[in-house]
Amino acid sequence: MQAIVEGIYEAALVPSKWNEVLGRIAEVSSCDSGAMLIIDRRLPPMFAATDNISEILGRFAETPQWYDNTRLNRMMRRNHAGFLEITEFTTDEDRAREPEFEEIKRRADFRQQIGSGVVMPGGETVLFTFERGRTANDFNRLELAWFDSLRPHLARAGLLAVNAQMDRARATIAAFQSLGIPTAIVGGRGLALLSNAAFEALAPAIEIGGMNRVHLAAAGAESLLQLALEKVAKGHTAIQSIALPREDRPGLVLHVLPLAGNARDLHAQGLAMLIASGFDADANIATNAVLRGLFDLSAVEAAVAADIARGRSLSQIAKQRGVAVSTVRTQLGHIMGKTGTARQAELVALLKGTSVPIS
Repeated sequence: MQAIVEGIYEAALVPSKWNEVLGRIAEVSSCDSGAMLIIDRRLPPMFAATDNISEILGRFAETPQWYDNTRLNRMMRRNHAGFLEITEFTTDEDRAREPEFEEIKRRADFRQQIGSGVVMPGGETVLFTFERGRTANDFNRLELAWFDSLRPHLARAGLLAVNAQMDRARATIAAFQSLGIPTAIVGGRGLALLSNAAFEALAPAIEIGGMNRVHLAAAGAESLLQLALEKVAKGHTAIQSIALPREDRPGLVLHVLPLAGNARDLHAQGLAMLIASGFDADANIATNAVLRGLFDLSAVEAAVAADIARGRSLSQIAKQRGVAVSTVRTQLGHIMGKTGTARQAELVALLKGTSVPIS
């Protein structure tokens, strides 16, 4: 028990540990799977689960039932400070009217499920569930009591996990604000989780509108943003940029930087970071340090990228650096791969788009 409790608190600070901890709890309790869901209409779906149900849970997270979860609502109305078996708050008639949940059970191949929900001070609901297969024994009172003994630790860890992720994300947003860089962290469908004052000052070109979603005023730009976020959700890792021309002022470029793996864990489970910057044919080129930080370029790659953005040819860069043109061409290929650009003109536009903070 002590090892499990220690693992729970470790997972609160290292989100990637949650599936391991949930798996350990499931193993000790003769369950086949376990999951933790963080549900809040202000946030994108956030969850951790044992490997055998992660894909199924991910599909469920894409449905309206993630937020309109009737079974969770019924369980929470019981106001029970412990775990409940699903049959304690649903009837056969209820389950017949909820085919989406029954389909999850069928795909995950479980017969029994227990769960416990905890409402956090910020309004989020953290739900823990554990499941047993069709041939397993029913949960008995002693087993539920064992889960109940873990519940206070799970609740505190859930609170720590939510707060830690949001605090880290806020720190990132504040750091960009100190540099004068408009930044927001968004989830699926462009839902804004956090944004800094510089980002909010870009309205109406870029603004956070109804349902807390990012709205782009330029014609066709919003559909490009949705397409970019869909690519990120499918695992696309290259930076994507969207030009936002304006009639009376220099245009903007909105850069969509995917958050994946640990980066997503550290940024409130956001899908991507949006960074806006000036885009002008006469714009200054970003410093090497900015290019390296934003696009993970090496020092040499950042220098070559800056030279290209200044309009220098590959032969001029090669002569200046005392290397073969083929070497510079190879470096250019690495730069374009890291920035997600396919043509040199796109690269120049992207690099100029990172040049100056917006005032």
